[in-house]
Amino acid sequence: MLKLLTMKKLASVALRFIVSFILAEMLMAVYAGARGFLLPNSGSLLDAAAWGMGALVPFSVLYAACCTFFTVNRLFSQRIAVYPLLFILSFLVMAGPAAIIRFVLNPQALGVVGTIVGTGLLGRIGSWYLVMARAEIHEVVPAFAAFCLYISSLWSLSRISRSRPLAGAILTPSACIGAIVLFGVFLEGPAEAVFRVVGLNLSRSLDAAILCGASGLGLLVFDALVSARPEGSLRNA
Repeated sequence: MLKLLTMKKLASVALRFIVSFILAEMLMAVYAGARGFLLPNSGSLLDAAAWGMGALVPFSVLYAACCTFFTVNRLFSQRIAVYPLLFILSFLVMAGPAAIIRFVLNPQALGVVGTIVGTGLLGRIGSWYLVMARAEIHEVVPAFAAFCLYISSLWSLSRISRSRPLAGAILTPSACIGAIVLFGVFLEGPAEAVFRVVGLNLSRSLDAAILCGASGLGLLVFDALVSARPEGSLRNA
């Protein structure tokens, strides 16, 4: 009976994550398709939608994770059970579209991405994801793993106060926006310069992975020291 209940919880969380991701990707397709229709030299509408969805996967994964945080708060009582689940879901959903980009989509249409998503935050993170999708495995795995740890650790902010649950509901979306902006900074030159100062000459993707991983670990420590236990601990008491 306990095993069946656990499987139902896992299925509920996975379903919430995947449905949220699909909804976000549909919105990304509409956005990219609209820009492809309105802007010159952006290829066909289908190419614009497909590459826009591909480039903006990190944003969709972040949205799906944010939508799932409050579900796991209600269902689970142990942090140690939730973080691996969030990480695995995020990693698999990041890796799936990357495999499609790597093996299915036409790389000659890659030039439309800059036109579709622009050169700002969307373009910077979208370009990173597309480059990682076609990079060597030893670069892809740490890059995706660090990003997934980073966004999974934001779960700690949804439980910032047990006595004021609304605080977590307000803080979490804002923190997710701040986190993706900060990740964009990690991908820029100034972040790379930090490692040059200490004598490390790494690729920009590894620089960003290290900074992401360090930020994620910091949030895990914050969870252990500050955040309240999940609500499931009260319901199962």
